[in-house]
Amino acid sequence: MVNEQLPGFTTMERNLQKRGNKHIYLDYLQNRRGQTIAAPYSLRPRKGATVSTPLSWKEVKHGLQPSDFTIFNIHKRINKKGPLFRGFK
Repeated sequence: MVNEQLPGFTTMERNLQKRGNKHIYLDYLQNRRGQTIAAPYSLRPRKGATVSTPLSWKEVKHGLQPSDFTIFNIHKRINKKGPLFRGFK
């Protein structure tokens, strides 16, 4: 979905020689179960474009689903809560 919306500077091409250095490679293979940890606010390769989202401890509760946070609602969440990793080193 991201590559479809931003084809001018994103790519799904893994081969560096084919993609060149003017595009951001969207490495969806590293964002799935058993792979490296996804960075905060990165898209997951799932239906609905779920987003890796930092949570406050108050938000961690029974029934929480990754599908609660998507490319369609993440901006509203960030505007409301602010960047939860601010000041984190």
